[in-house]
Amino acid sequence: MKGITWINVFLGLWLIFSPFTLGITSTTVFWEEIIIGLLIAGFAFSQGLGKDKKAAGGYSYAIGAFGVWVLFAPFMFGYANITVALWNDVIVGTLVALLAFYQGMKETPTLPTDHGTHHPSR
Repeated sequence: MKGITWINVFLGLWLIFSPFTLGITSTTVFWEEIIIGLLIAGFAFSQGLGKDKKAAGGYSYAIGAFGVWVLFAPFMFGYANITVALWNDVIVGTLVALLAFYQGMKETPTLPTDHGTHHPSR
């Protein structure tokens, strides 16, 4: 699962540099991309270096929430009319959220289940 973590580090770094790379001049988009990119890259980097399996699921779900934020940011902050920023956020936000939530489900320990065990009534 470490591969997914490093993909999310890359996607967070992409968000940080995307306003420069894509020529986005909107101040709102500029700062939103940099801040959320730092959060995604930072959390994913910490997760990638971490050894605590129990904490890994928590990191994944936080990163997934950041991905959902990116996905809806163009509509929340009113820059859905900037096509390149809209598509960048829809694609990156979807990838981050799906990868992180998938990783979180795989890393979160599950409780043992009681399949088919008969408990006599008292």
